Amino acid sequence: MKMKSDFQCFKLFVLGCLSFFISQIVLRLPLLNYLNSNFSFTKFALAFPLFVNGLILVSAGLFEESFRFFFRKFFLRANNYKDQGLLSFTDKIKAPIVFGLGHGLCEVVYVLYLAGFGFGLENYLLIFVERFLAVVFHICQSILIFKGFRLGKEYLYLFIGIFLHTAFNGLIYLGSALGLMGLYGLFLIFDLVYVLLLKNLTYERKVI
Repeated sequence: MKMKSDFQCFKLFVLGCLSFFISQIVLRLPLLNYLNSNFSFTKFALAFPLFVNGLILVSAGLFEESFRFFFRKFFLRANNYKDQGLLSFTDKIKAPIVFGLGHGLCEVVYVLYLAGFGFGLENYLLIFVERFLAVVFHICQSILIFKGFRLGKEYLYLFIGIFLHTAFNGLIYLGSALGLMGLYGLFLIFDLVYVLLLKNLTYERKVI
């Protein structure tokens, strides 16, 4: 029984990793790199910087949350429910936590890969703090998306997820005014409020 539970956690973790890997590394980032190398897009971005920056900001949530939604809808099938997913799983709170952990830790590996080995210990500690706050956020986002399926309101919760992702990333623009620690403080407050809100929402399937 424990082996079955461990395998379920493993496949949820792997799917979470793939969700980030495909949405960001395979699709969104190469697309942004292509657009940045396009002369016409560069001219447009210089003419309308706020609009383009806004689109780029929204695109992160759009890609990541859409793939979180996609993986839940088409790859996961809750036991005893009429889901369409390929892989069965026990739809309890542990499931989205593990999925979100996979999503978030895959991003951690990617960020560390980009950072390389040239930083001092202090900089790596700052990266660790920022990534920890991001992983907590990704876990919350996974709980939100999974909960949407439980309530039969998956598209509404997808929209909310995209909005919250955009809002979380948008805090970065306050970094120049607040400083790095001030920005991390905002991330922490956002996470704490998010966790408290989710804690007050029961993770039980609505009968529909």
